[in-house]
Amino acid sequence: FDRAYSIETVRLTRERMRYGAAVFLGAYGAAWIFESTSNPSRMGLYAKLYALEALVCLLSVYVLGRTETRRGAVAVALSTFAALAVLTTAYHVVAPGEIEVLTMALTFCIVGSMVLFPWGATAQTVAAFIGASLCGFAIWQGVPARTLPGLGPAALGFASFLTIFGARFLDRYRSDLLRREIQLEEVSRARAEADEARRAEATVQAALARVGEELIAYLDRPLLLNRLCEVTAEVLGCDLSHTLLWSPERQAYRPVAEFGATADEHELLRVLEIPPAVAERLLQSFVDDVAALDGAQSIGSDDAAATGGVAQVYIALRRGVEVVGIQVAAWRKQSSPLSLERRRIAEGIAQLASLALENSRLVAEATEASRAKSDFVAAMSHELRTPLGVIIGYTDILIEELGGRIDADETSMLQRVRRSAGELLDLIVSTLDLSKIERGGMEVVASDFDVVDLLAEIDEETRSYQDNQDVSLEWKVEPEQLTLRTDRGKLKVVIKNLVVNALKFTERGRITVVARAAGEAIRCEVRDTGIGVPDAELAAIFEPFRQAVGGTELRRSGVGLGLYIARRLAEMLGGSIEVESILGVGSTFSVWVPRSWRHREPEHGPAAGETEKDGSGVADLRDRNEAVPRDS
Repeated sequence: FDRAYSIETVRLTRERMRYGAAVFLGAYGAAWIFESTSNPSRMGLYAKLYALEALVCLLSVYVLGRTETRRGAVAVALSTFAALAVLTTAYHVVAPGEIEVLTMALTFCIVGSMVLFPWGATAQTVAAFIGASLCGFAIWQGVPARTLPGLGPAALGFASFLTIFGARFLDRYRSDLLRREIQLEEVSRARAEADEARRAEATVQAALARVGEELIAYLDRPLLLNRLCEVTAEVLGCDLSHTLLWSPERQAYRPVAEFGATADEHELLRVLEIPPAVAERLLQSFVDDVAALDGAQSIGSDDAAATGGVAQVYIALRRGVEVVGIQVAAWRKQSSPLSLERRRIAEGIAQLASLALENSRLVAEATEASRAKSDFVAAMSHELRTPLGVIIGYTDILIEELGGRIDADETSMLQRVRRSAGELLDLIVSTLDLSKIERGGMEVVASDFDVVDLLAEIDEETRSYQDNQDVSLEWKVEPEQLTLRTDRGKLKVVIKNLVVNALKFTERGRITVVARAAGEAIRCEVRDTGIGVPDAELAAIFEPFRQAVGGTELRRSGVGLGLYIARRLAEMLGGSIEVESILGVGSTFSVWVPRSWRHREPEHGPAAGETEKDGSGVADLRDRNEAVPRDS
């Protein structure tokens, strides 16, 4: 405030000195004209006085123009007032004049100084004292009074006294006004800074949301790294972005993905390697996982095209405390790329990209572990199915008495063995189907067939489950001649699994299987009056190894693969499965498949293994020229 107050005082004093000098010289010029008509003999003396007064005014304006401090401006203004007051008094002493005219002139000067000059009560008191002293000097020198001798000096004294309080009031008012202006400016500046901070925060958050949205959509590491380069270039506004990952085999950081490179830069990136000694110098310059260097300081600075030009930003990609990679953003022309906003965005990229890479690694490891598990289960199932087939074969021979007659108890025991072996065989087949589905080893083989024949075959194969006399099984086809073209074997597994599931969980009542045409598709419904499924478990019954118990502690045979396999096979055929169930009343499973199956391209990218990979499981730029976007 003090500095602003001083600057404002100097400015106002300069400005008002010019106005005051013009008013003073104008008023005294008019007085000169009046004096020349009434007292022609005094024209010479008045002309000299007026010239000196004009000189004082011009000199004051000149000196004030070069004064920078409040104290200096007030001193110049007071000196100007004193000089003009002395000249006026001297004229009235020499002429001689009248005391009333002198006091009126001094009063004019004192009141005018209070109005014009923002110098406060102290300076105004000095001016009033100067005026009163000069008036007293004139009286002492014998300047006559036309009327009462003390009237003029009294008026001057009273006016001087009032101007002191007036100057104090004006100075306080001006100070308060200046304080409010400063406060308003500070509030306005604070609001502007807050608005700018909010805008910057919104920009950073929007950019990081964009980065997170893009990176979370990819789990395949080569696709993730390519997208990381693209979104880094997008949110940082750089010309080139590439990713370096640590290669244990080469013991160096090597480029594995890039975006925005020209053909020459791409070729340089293919052969670029950053050894540990060079990378260590870069890692020491990281602050919050971000470093900004110019072209001369950057890694690989001998290859200017590879580093992208005159300015680069390096972003650490971590796994825990270990730096497993470096994301590089480069500008070809801009020499100062890292503003505060960009640094915050770069720090966010470091965290999000590190998290995305770690998720990708964990998913890859989990996928590999799942594949190994599936291979093991498939191998074991194959090994179990062979001796189980022998057991079932010999059991059937004994039941049919091909090896000799057996009594009723032996037949009953053999039938139980046969039933248990069949259930075990179904479990093994389901496990093999699950393994094929998860490995993507199943293909759709479409053929034309009649739905009636398919349902009759399913009815025959589920006879072993239809031993409950309290449950009736009914089959309906609408219309009776209903044909379709799809994979017969897979559709049979879907419907059979639903029928077997209904037979397992229906203790009494009816099971109805209805197949009907539905436009360009067929709809097959399996309705039962079984125990039903609780609402809380409806979403989970199609998950592998899940079996709803319908609100009871009863658990049926099986491991919970039937519905999962049925849903996956239905999706392979281009269809779907829906379920409606009421606990204690029953369930309805509806299968929808198109009447004519059509091949659909997979919605995901190239399968794993189609691109050569280095030790880190990431496609190397050296071995996939066509996978890297280039500028033409």
